[in-house]
Amino acid sequence: MSFSDPKCIDEIGKRKTFIKIGDYDFRALKLAFQMHEIRIKLEPIEYTHPRILSIKVRDGKFFKNTEIYFNEGLNSIIGVRGSGKSALIEIIRWVLGKSPISDDQYKQNIIKYVLGNTGKVQVELVGNNGQKYLIEKSIEDNTLYVYDYTGRLTELRDLGGIFDVYYYGQNDLSYYGQNPQKLVELIDNFIGTELIKLRSKEQAKLKEVKELVKKLQELKNVEGELNELKQEKAKLEERKKFFDQRGVSEKLEQQAVYEREDERFRSITRMVQKIRDNILDIKTNVKDTFDRILGSELTKFRPTWKEKYSKLREIVLLKLDEILNEIEAIQKSIETEEFAQFNREFMKIREELHEIKKSLDAEDIDTNYYLDLERELERIGTKINDLEAKLQEKRQLSEELNKKLDELANIRWEIYKLRKEYSSKINESISVIRISVEHKGDKVSFSRFVEDLFRGTGLRESKRMVLVEQFKDGRSLCNSLINETDRIKSILTQNELSKLKKKLEDNEALFKLLTYQPPDKVVIEYKTSDGKFKNIEKLSIGQRATALLSLVLLESNSPVIIDQPEDDIDNNTIYDAIIKKVLEKKQTQQFIFATHNSNIVVLGDSDNVIICKNEDNSFYPDQGSIDKKEIQKQIVNIMEGGKEAFENRKRIYNIWEA
Repeated sequence: MSFSDPKCIDEIGKRKTFIKIGDYDFRALKLAFQMHEIRIKLEPIEYTHPRILSIKVRDGKFFKNTEIYFNEGLNSIIGVRGSGKSALIEIIRWVLGKSPISDDQYKQNIIKYVLGNTGKVQVELVGNNGQKYLIEKSIEDNTLYVYDYTGRLTELRDLGGIFDVYYYGQNDLSYYGQNPQKLVELIDNFIGTELIKLRSKEQAKLKEVKELVKKLQELKNVEGELNELKQEKAKLEERKKFFDQRGVSEKLEQQAVYEREDERFRSITRMVQKIRDNILDIKTNVKDTFDRILGSELTKFRPTWKEKYSKLREIVLLKLDEILNEIEAIQKSIETEEFAQFNREFMKIREELHEIKKSLDAEDIDTNYYLDLERELERIGTKINDLEAKLQEKRQLSEELNKKLDELANIRWEIYKLRKEYSSKINESISVIRISVEHKGDKVSFSRFVEDLFRGTGLRESKRMVLVEQFKDGRSLCNSLINETDRIKSILTQNELSKLKKKLEDNEALFKLLTYQPPDKVVIEYKTSDGKFKNIEKLSIGQRATALLSLVLLESNSPVIIDQPEDDIDNNTIYDAIIKKVLEKKQTQQFIFATHNSNIVVLGDSDNVIICKNEDNSFYPDQGSIDKKEIQKQIVNIMEGGKEAFENRKRIYNIWEA
């Protein structure tokens, strides 16, 4: 809209005023001037913050073919109960890949009800980098597909790093208020990309640790087996001394050598016999083959070809006979000379052993036993070498495991530092909120973990509480149990210790305990009307909700999606807790609220009102600016206190006729 307050002719029409109105209506224009802080600007507003532009559902069940657009600022979703407000919030949550915070099964069932078996959802959005993306997901494969602003399918399968959004479904903020152990998750929601990267590193490290635990468990009995074999070897060596001390050992060793070589020579003889048999087979084959060749008729060849092949036949057969004769001669020579001499020496050893045995009279000398003893010692020696190599491998794996566990602890320390740093920023930004973070401070969760892990072992609660107080995390407890330290023995009886160690023979249980770290404990304190800070655990439900909303609506430019933000907050507090903050921030941050509270819709100056209707189990939305008369009428008809909300706005800005 051009305006003029010129001081000279040249200034006429040189400046423009930019007015935000939702309808071409004089009353909307008048309201814009009344709300000039947020509706009138001398420069055009360039919206750069991340935001959802639209959602489209196709082929669903409750949402059959639905298309809804969102404004850059405050989007209020209204409707009677059962009209689909929460369903719309949950569909957005589902397609963006956010997990339910509470009532998980109920909220997952909403998705199935809305989409049926064939529903597909598309969401168009502007990412953290200012680029447009199209997100697509179907109920059939539950896979997220991300298209960039050119329409090209990217390799992304989640929105980590490209689109941060804060989602709180119905009862989620109340859930945080009633479960102080979960407050750390609330803080994590705000940290964003940096935390996602660390979580990804943490998961990768956990995978590495799990693989190492598996390998170590496969080697867990190495020491025991090695000790048993060493003891068995020592016993066998004692028995072997029996022969050595009587001068028998040397003769038995010689006999053992002769017996081995006798067997080897017989094996050689069998191989030579096999060669002879193979040559005989070749000779037979040569005869048969040449017979077939010479029986052939070649009419175009001179007859001399057969004479030549006949000569070749005789040469081959003659050579084969010569080889066979040579084999037989050499074999006979070896048997009558070398083998005969070998047998004479072997017989001499046997006779000498027989004489020794007679001289020892009652002593039991068994050559086979001695040979078996030697073989067993050799086998055990080989096995010991193998086990010692495995023991070395186990030591290396243990070192590697400790290294990986240290790296895991460092990643978790970085996560703690992020939480602490973000909490400090919150404390600086909000005067009524004070947050502290204690590393590994959640002993309640630690106790529950120990109870679940060692269920069935008979571990008493009193002992469990001592363990939780004495050990800082699962790793320190695990090491103490496995090594049976004095510290653990001072807490548990030997029977209790054995039962807990037995539980850790399971790979999964061992992995869980080794990698368990008590969650960081987050304490949120809220400044009450008396000026004192109180832990939210000691506040009323309404005060808790107000404190948590102060966090949710903290300085940020990422979209905030809340189903019924007004829950547990009285009307007197809603304006300060919600409406004022939204009015201040909605030019640089998108809000999507499903609400029953007309003051949020009207006094929050909703840029886009989405009216949900359920007709014959089908979803029918209507939408438009709060400046439109038809939208105003529906707000009054649908929402309790709708008329009063417009009256409040009328009083605030001294406008709006009845």
